[in-house]
Amino acid sequence: MSRSWKSVRSALISRFTGLDLPDPQFDQPGKVDAIFRADVYGYLLRKGIRRGPIGTPSAQATALNWVLMGLVPSLYSEPVESPAVSANHALTAQVNLDQSLQRFWELEEIKNEPMLSPEDSLCEFLFVATHSQNLQGRYTLCLPKRKKTDVRLNNNHRKALKVLISSKRRLMRNPGL
Repeated sequence: MSRSWKSVRSALISRFTGLDLPDPQFDQPGKVDAIFRADVYGYLLRKGIRRGPIGTPSAQATALNWVLMGLVPSLYSEPVESPAVSANHALTAQVNLDQSLQRFWELEEIKNEPMLSPEDSLCEFLFVATHSQNLQGRYTLCLPKRKKTDVRLNNNHRKALKVLISSKRRLMRNPGL
């Protein structure tokens, strides 16, 4: 253990004496027991927080005892004026890698079947059911009919009438056309 970390550890221990920490050897490298997502973390919080000066760890009461969080200063680092924003995420899960990979490829696989609308499916069915080739080699089939049309024509009667009258005048002026 380095000299600077021993000093930090003794400062932390004196500041947080009397707190029941879930990991008494927090200063020793080791396996991470659990990491919680932000939506779960809120449910673990309890009343009680011990804040240190800016740039030093704070202790928060949780359902899992007190936890330490924040920056850990060393003898060789510059003091922190204001907290910096950083995002860290780690996940430990007991899943079968083969199953996860198989599921991933199933989800990412591009389907070969075309995605047809109900109307397109009906047209496809009608074609398969009714097409044939006659004696001349031509294909015959039934054309699909729409039950309900969504085509709406604008009322353009006046515009068509103006074009007709204009064409008549032009033809009267120049009968050779």
